[in-house]
Amino acid sequence: MSDVCKILNEKDIHQKLIELKEKTIKTKKEHAFNVCNDGKITRIIGGSKKRTNIAGINKECNKIKLGIHSHVRGIPYPSILDFNVELYTQPIIANCVYSVETNTITCYRTSDEFRAKYFPPLKKSLDKMIEIQIKHNSSTNQRERQRLYKVFEKEKNKHTYLSYKTQLAIIKSIYPDASSIHDYYINTWINPKLGNFGNIWIKNCSKLK
Repeated sequence: MSDVCKILNEKDIHQKLIELKEKTIKTKKEHAFNVCNDGKITRIIGGSKKRTNIAGINKECNKIKLGIHSHVRGIPYPSILDFNVELYTQPIIANCVYSVETNTITCYRTSDEFRAKYFPPLKKSLDKMIEIQIKHNSSTNQRERQRLYKVFEKEKNKHTYLSYKTQLAIIKSIYPDASSIHDYYINTWINPKLGNFGNIWIKNCSKLK
């Protein structure tokens, strides 16, 4: 946690951050890049006003050291979707978000213990959904396709439940009195907490110069 801001100020990473900032301001759309564990810095990819598909740059890293993306509006505080991405990509150091409005960067990470508890069931359910979908798409038997569709919907509902359970655990780690995603966003607007909350840590790395 203490080293993440120093890493962001390393020359090559800092230059990439400036480029990320300029692209975000120019297009008014989110952008992202990764720093890999071998020191490689990926290309910057663009997305929409509210999200970026990072699958392409994730493949450029054997293991992600830092995942960095921008927000067009608001403070640089991780959304619940941002935490979901962090849990799936599991960067070694952290994920970070840069805000155009404040010109500041905040980094965040789930603990190894949290990842070990919540990620495997999510991954298992997602893999099962993919497996069912492949079988459904390759089947030429209409009755079998209908059966597989029902099985897929059941697994999808299970995955949705697991995702909500995980999100709620993240929320309550930071805001113990919160009981929903809506509560989380209200709290982050009124009182965006920073620090180490056991399962989660969030650190502001000040302005981007």
